Amino acid sequence: MNVFRLILFCCSLSWLAACAPITPPTAFVAPALPPSWQAPLPHGGSLADMALWWQGLDDPVLVGLVQAAQNLSPSAA
Repeated sequence: MNVFRLILFCCSLSWLAACAPITPPTAFVAPALPPSWQAPLPHGGSLADMALWWQGLDDPVLVGLVQAAQNLSPSAA
């Protein structure tokens, strides 16, 4: 029985050793980033256009729902 335990122990150690990393971890290198970056605004920078973006979808039901919601609660929009 002792030989069986020894073989089982050796097999377990070799199985666990297979999970060990072989190479040392590499140093983290941060990617080079530009000093500043600005994406173009989808509404052209106009706050009035941004407030009415749903009208550009040409859906009368959506426009009616948004207008009804704003009429019921004008401070929410």
